[in-house]
Amino acid sequence: MSATDHLEWGNGEHLLAIQEKLNCYLSFIESGEIFESYPKAKNNELKIELVCKYEPDHDGIQFLQKCTEVIAGAGLVFNYAVHKN
Repeated sequence: MSATDHLEWGNGEHLLAIQEKLNCYLSFIESGEIFESYPKAKNNELKIELVCKYEPDHDGIQFLQKCTEVIAGAGLVFNYAVHKN
């Protein structure tokens, strides 16, 4: 599953918005709803990817590292990428 982020880094509200978005994705997966919507997802590695418009700043990188740990704790893979034009 991919989420997009179009906001610049450097503001706490931005981090909260990403956290809310990722929590929604986790809830969708952990509730099993993903398998109702996408039955072919069963028995596959589930991954959440965040595609950012801007390169994360120092706080953003720390936040994304924490997201990686938390999501891995739920048995999922998380990564992020910066979209290059």
